[in-house]
Amino acid sequence: MRSDLYRLAREFRGGIERYCRTLPSALAMLQEGLGLHNGFPNQCCYDSSLLLARFLKEHRIAGIRLTITNSHTWLLVSGWIIDVTGDQEMLKELNLQPVEVTRWNDSRYKDLQKMFEVWTADYRQLYASEPDIIEILDQAYSDILTYTRRTKKIPIPL
Repeated sequence: MRSDLYRLAREFRGGIERYCRTLPSALAMLQEGLGLHNGFPNQCCYDSSLLLARFLKEHRIAGIRLTITNSHTWLLVSGWIIDVTGDQEMLKELNLQPVEVTRWNDSRYKDLQKMFEVWTADYRQLYASEPDIIEILDQAYSDILTYTRRTKKIPIPL
């Protein structure tokens, strides 16, 4: 499972990087609602995690949860931490890679987990009463997806 999660997370991270590099107008649009405008990956963990959760779900990964601390956000899937912004400036002392897929009890995440909450990773549920935010996230996801190698969605049975 780890290798599948890593492959998908790395692919999506690459899509975000290419998206932020190649679309000057994307950064202007994102300044209105997403953290990706801060100079990816810095301060982009929350939005990146929400968008990655959708990508994973569309690739039939289930049980995705959003882990939020007072300083960082990542996904948790079946005991695996999935972090696509490990190389933020504020996390340098933890020696994290840009994409981390590691067990939930990895000692590098121990201090970060002292104060945390676990939420649904589905931004459509989180922002059900805020359609403007959903629209911004949907557009960003669609744009980022065009910069991943896998642009075709896998249908998910309802």
